[in-house]
Amino acid sequence: MNRRAILLLTGEQDSGKTSVCLRVARLLKAQRWDVAGIISTGTFEQDMKVLISAQSLRSRERRPLAARIPTGGTPSGPRTERWSFDASTLAWGNAILEAAVPCEALVVDEIGPLEFTRGQGWTSALPAVDSGGFRLALVVVRRSLLDFALRRWPAAETHLIRQPNEIEAVADRIVAHGMSLRTAPAVHRGNRSGD
Repeated sequence: MNRRAILLLTGEQDSGKTSVCLRVARLLKAQRWDVAGIISTGTFEQDMKVLISAQSLRSRERRPLAARIPTGGTPSGPRTERWSFDASTLAWGNAILEAAVPCEALVVDEIGPLEFTRGQGWTSALPAVDSGGFRLALVVVRRSLLDFALRRWPAAETHLIRQPNEIEAVADRIVAHGMSLRTAPAVHRGNRSGD
């Protein structure tokens, strides 16, 4: 079995995490990798993110995922402090994540408080990453939840992006890491003489 890696991509809000995921996916697909998973892209109005859409990396289908909760609003269904999530899109995305592995690269943007602390959100992402059915898993995790992620995946490596001007450099490092895994020699687990 070839080597595999789980990479946790973290950074502050609007530092460029999703842009890193998009670039990594594009560059790996250009190398004929099977890239699967979910990317969450934002829609902005006057420099404020107001909507989040989820996109399947295999089919490129996109669906509305979350809307910013207005002041005084009381949304139903899964929500965080600022976002109300569409239950049908979560179900669609979970089906995509469930079918994502095996693949060469698994991308999950992102695993947050819904998943780690409430058992909601991209619930299929956690067993998909646990499965190891990939060469490279790139998982977006906010900095405040890194401890949760590292307890679950103690061998994971953390990649930090501080600001948007680092997007290309961070993405290119991740792609280079992935390519090194793809070219690693297989580990043979057969019987040795004398066993």
